[in-house]
Amino acid sequence: MLLSNPWNRARPDETTIWYFENLKKINRLFLKVISEHISRTKVLFEEKERQYVVLLFFGILIMGVLEVVGIASIAPFMAVISDPNIIHENTYLSTLYQYFNFDNDNEFLQILGLAALIILVFSNGISAFVNWGIIFFSRRQAHLISMRLLKQYLS
Repeated sequence: MLLSNPWNRARPDETTIWYFENLKKINRLFLKVISEHISRTKVLFEEKERQYVVLLFFGILIMGVLEVVGIASIAPFMAVISDPNIIHENTYLSTLYQYFNFDNDNEFLQILGLAALIILVFSNGISAFVNWGIIFFSRRQAHLISMRLLKQYLS
């Protein structure tokens, strides 16, 4: 018995119709919630701290992209290990092979493995640095909140 593919429906279901009919309302609600959260950060954080949060946000985005690139760099290496003929069959790998004038497939395989390793190490280094920044910021905020509370208690 073949199961029907839900992505190949001729007619959209009621949930999909409701979603597209209310897309503008959903977007407005989303933007309202985001703007409320941003206005709350103005109360919680000073200007320098908000700049640090924005920097951390972009760091997290870059970290995510580098994680994907790091994991994706393993796939070509594993494919070449399992079948070395892929070097000459794949357009990109054969272009690299010819551009760098490799003498044999083993040299290319070693360089490909080294490149995958370097990409993974770089990705993990950036990830460690961004995580350090997140921990540093959160610990610093906890300290500042404690100091503000202590000042308020003592006054």
